[in-house]
Amino acid sequence: MQSMQRGNGRPRPFRLLDLPPKILLRIIPLIDIFELALATRKTRRVLKSLKIPVDHFIIQHLEGKHGFSFGIEGGTVVSWYFVDVPQVKDPKDFMSFFSIEGIDFPTRTKNQKECFDHCNGYDNVSIYNSSKHKSGYRPFRETFNVADITKRSKGQQYHNVRYTPITMSGAALPKCWTPNVPDDYQTCLDCFIRFVEAVFKCGVTGYHMDIKSVPNFGKFFTKNVIKNSCRTFELSGVRPQEDSPLTMEAYDIDWVLTNTPINTKLTINCDRIAGNFKLEVPLMQKAITFNCVMKFFAYENLAQSQCNQLEIGSGSQLREIDYREFIATWLDGNNREFRYLDSRIGAKHAEHLKKTLFDAFKTEKCDMKRRMDNYEPTPLHILSDWYDGTVYPNARDIHRRDGMTATIVINVLKKTPDQISEYVKKTFADVGMKSVWRHNSIAWWPDQTKNMSYVELKKHCDDSFVCLENTGCYKDFVNYQELDKCVDDVFWLGPMHFCEKKLREVLDSTPDQLAPCVKEYLKNKNPDKFDCLSIHEKGQCFLADVEKHCEPKLLPMYKEHQNLRLFNRACDGRLRYKDWDFNGAQNDALQFNVFSVKASDAKRGILKNPDVEETTDGNNTT
Repeated sequence: MQSMQRGNGRPRPFRLLDLPPKILLRIIPLIDIFELALATRKTRRVLKSLKIPVDHFIIQHLEGKHGFSFGIEGGTVVSWYFVDVPQVKDPKDFMSFFSIEGIDFPTRTKNQKECFDHCNGYDNVSIYNSSKHKSGYRPFRETFNVADITKRSKGQQYHNVRYTPITMSGAALPKCWTPNVPDDYQTCLDCFIRFVEAVFKCGVTGYHMDIKSVPNFGKFFTKNVIKNSCRTFELSGVRPQEDSPLTMEAYDIDWVLTNTPINTKLTINCDRIAGNFKLEVPLMQKAITFNCVMKFFAYENLAQSQCNQLEIGSGSQLREIDYREFIATWLDGNNREFRYLDSRIGAKHAEHLKKTLFDAFKTEKCDMKRRMDNYEPTPLHILSDWYDGTVYPNARDIHRRDGMTATIVINVLKKTPDQISEYVKKTFADVGMKSVWRHNSIAWWPDQTKNMSYVELKKHCDDSFVCLENTGCYKDFVNYQELDKCVDDVFWLGPMHFCEKKLREVLDSTPDQLAPCVKEYLKNKNPDKFDCLSIHEKGQCFLADVEKHCEPKLLPMYKEHQNLRLFNRACDGRLRYKDWDFNGAQNDALQFNVFSVKASDAKRGILKNPDVEETTDGNNTT
């Protein structure tokens, strides 16, 4: 230990870059290699000498965001995006600073834990200043300060000038800001592309984009994909609205399939295909992945395909006999380039398909001692189930006469408790963010709800309810009560906002025209209670004044809203929560709020509906 000590007792610095190359190659995948490359000339020189194998360098243009993804084999992935100064919400987060080819990049850096699993490795954001393109641009604001005459030294100026960097939008700037930032995202990308080529000896390997994120998609595609022949190209759909599914036009799919080079791996991502798409020509690309509903895909398309790697989504027209015919054709042929077919089917069809295929051919039990490194990489290699042995009972080996061995795997993916928890967390994050955004949107601009129907107003709440039900992780009454809170919020933020505003004007001018309970609510803004009697009493309290003072078209919506609230809260016997498991009848139910404390109200009761026959101890209504 003494050899590691300086004379003053302090430890010597550990010189990482002085380690042998073999040791460095084992350490570098564990750190942010990109930030290391940007640090100094010495780090760049060392990284050049190591000849690190790059897994991918993909340029991304998605939903108006522009950047790239960079990863080394067996190492972390770095995602880097570029945003304009006016789009920066919190400038103080931009604490890092990098410089490439004399251009400065103020940057916000997040690691994987800070990204809440939305990134795989490191997620960086740098800013550029598009104000430079505008006429009258001045990079600084001049502030003149007059010097104190009593304190001014002889020969000094009577004033001093302070220069503050500004943008045309007047947006706030980070502390590490310099006027020497790029003026558009393409300049940023060009700088980093040249940097990667110089340090890692690697050019762009692929593109991931949607059609609307670049000015001229056809020209971009021709220049970068067709002429430069990249390894991968991934096209995603676009969202017509914020909460809409990813949609892709049928024409765009046909155009990309027709024009993508044969040796470029093509991926198509969308939730919905707009238009009537028909696959009328054979698939020519060597590798294609369809992450979409495959209603257009039939056995003729599979038989005529020239793909060596084909992944198709759910919903295809393929039947058990089609898979059997495809495997029989492979056994009778001699195509040694074909690697895999990955087809997603419904779980209810898995057992029948397994019996059909395993009984149709001469198969052997899958060799559990095989070395996976000796086989071509397939989507199976990334399944954790493959390595813990749970896939092997659903797998069989088949052998061709020329010695080629393949494996048929029919695997039903099962989520572990941790994966279910993660799925629920991400679902709630997605649903919650959409609901919060919609709530804020209505609160900021209630005018947008004036011409909305009640169905349109509560659409995002209904979507959230469906998502919560699909998780299967929450009680029925929790889902319905969350639905009730969401719908009630947007109703009072939107249509009822204008009515409440009118009622307050009446309160100020002629308060005697309002019901006492309405005046008490408007004066004290009493917090709402979620028990049945409180909901019923508040609804009846406002009903007469809504009809008398507010817009006539609001009254039917108000009655519909009140009726829906009583239904969602199981107040009038029309609804019984199917998984109620508390002692006693639902009439004495406790109210629960997701992620909140349990609360009960002594006033909670049941509102009798003469048209419904009730059973007090069960969950069914007859």
